[in-house]
Amino acid sequence: MTELDILNIIQQSKPAQEAFARIQKQRQVHIKGLAGSMRALFLAALYKELNRQVVYITGDSEQEEIVRDDLESLVGEDKIAYFPRLKEFATKGSIYDDQIKNELIVGLQKLIEKKPAIIIFPAKTLANRFPSPQNFRIRRLFLQVGKSYNFESIKNFLIDLGFVREYQTENWGEMSVRGGIVDIYPYGSDYPYRIELFGDRIESIRVFDPVTQRSIERISELVVYPQLSEETQTDEVEFQNSLFDYLKSDSILFVDEWELIEKSLEEFFGNNTTYLNKKQYVKGDYNSLDTIKSNINKFSSIFHNSILKSHNDQEINFSAIEHEPLNGSIKLFNKQLQRICAQYNSPSTKVFFLCNRKEQIERLSELFEEHGIDLSKLLWIKSGLSKGFSFPAEGLFVFTESQYYGRRTRWRKRKRVFHGLTIQQLNSLNIGDFVVHEDKGIGIYRGLKKITVLGYERECLSIEYRDGDMLYVPLERMDRVQKYSAKEGVVPSISKLGSKDWERLKKKTKKEIKELARKLTLLYAKRKVQKGFAFSKDTFWQQELEASFEYEDTPDQRKATQ
Repeated sequence: MTELDILNIIQQSKPAQEAFARIQKQRQVHIKGLAGSMRALFLAALYKELNRQVVYITGDSEQEEIVRDDLESLVGEDKIAYFPRLKEFATKGSIYDDQIKNELIVGLQKLIEKKPAIIIFPAKTLANRFPSPQNFRIRRLFLQVGKSYNFESIKNFLIDLGFVREYQTENWGEMSVRGGIVDIYPYGSDYPYRIELFGDRIESIRVFDPVTQRSIERISELVVYPQLSEETQTDEVEFQNSLFDYLKSDSILFVDEWELIEKSLEEFFGNNTTYLNKKQYVKGDYNSLDTIKSNINKFSSIFHNSILKSHNDQEINFSAIEHEPLNGSIKLFNKQLQRICAQYNSPSTKVFFLCNRKEQIERLSELFEEHGIDLSKLLWIKSGLSKGFSFPAEGLFVFTESQYYGRRTRWRKRKRVFHGLTIQQLNSLNIGDFVVHEDKGIGIYRGLKKITVLGYERECLSIEYRDGDMLYVPLERMDRVQKYSAKEGVVPSISKLGSKDWERLKKKTKKEIKELARKLTLLYAKRKVQKGFAFSKDTFWQQELEASFEYEDTPDQRKATQ
């Protein structure tokens, strides 16, 4: 069993099928009664059933985040285009926050590339205007390894796209040029790119870490989009288009709680009153509430309402409800489970319990069994869905770990960590400090120096070795250099370039490490054959405490516990 089984039940349900049929014939369809994570499940089912772009519009910031997390679990992050909530007008008169700007450009790129299955529009963002899709598309820069480009034209094109030239590329929207190398860090990218040219021909394009300068991977081509820089806007790049202009004509809008959307927009316009009254403000730089309504009416739309009572006889009612709070109580959960089994005693009734991790399924199932809960009544699924619900019409009952404990857990990927000299460490180096080059040995740092190689100027770390020999390390290779560290007061012996001393020292060190590893292996082998001490079995209270822990164990913690 997987969460797709729950999705299929929702998709095949009578109210969902009726909604799918109506939206293909009518301009507007009204539904109600989607509870918990059913909004995300319905959106995923709508896309799966009709294979058309689905747009989710909401004025509730908390609901927006829940739907986003649930959709990422159901259809994958790559198929979701998410737009941030903008707190002010995003015209040429305003300045974006970096994180917001990054999310915004990622969303626009996905819409231009026509990849997303489901799009999330916060109501406040709809009040803003953006460059036209055609302008955003035609101003892309395509770069490919092996092809020739005019070097000066590339630099000028990047500046025209909104990149700011800096000494070192470390942040979004920055670029730097050193000889035949151009570094750029586009908004929407996890890492910057290093473009190396020989003459006018691109030799390589590499993804690199901005902290360590170490290459992560090579790519064959790169597409760079406009950076929405306020300083570089011209008459051709005016913000005069709505986000609705980026949608496919057959997109289906899911308008969630129109009353909350109106309230959110009224609050937005109220907070920007001062801005609206400024003299430089031009009529048409924003979308009014009437304009947003008009844009919504251009598309097939499903309106969902669960707040106010409706007198619409044509409204499709799913009649789903959220579960009562359990606050981690096994007793309350068992009571709800027994009530469901007694009230909906049918072979088609399914009760799912969703956990974020396999280990948590094992923990909770042991706890429930010890507490007398009949596990045959439950279907366990590893899933990241946020909220449970009851959908009695289809005999579907879903409980989630996060709702059971009364908390919301968001799992985020950890970024890879690299070793070597970082930008911060480079800036903290003082001339005269000892440094170690992985291949050349210990030397003395003599600062940064520009040198010319084959007609191209490059910035390098200069390192002095014995007898005054100098080594110049390009900044893109500085991951091979580390600051020397030893006990306080120890003065190292400077290496001689070209000698075998450093290689002999490395071989000797490796040999000693192998010997230490051999001794440790023997030590652990002896420990393994010794008789250990058996601790008493974990108590119910200890198991319950472990199961309620909201953070994920690291692999080493899990291993130690086992």
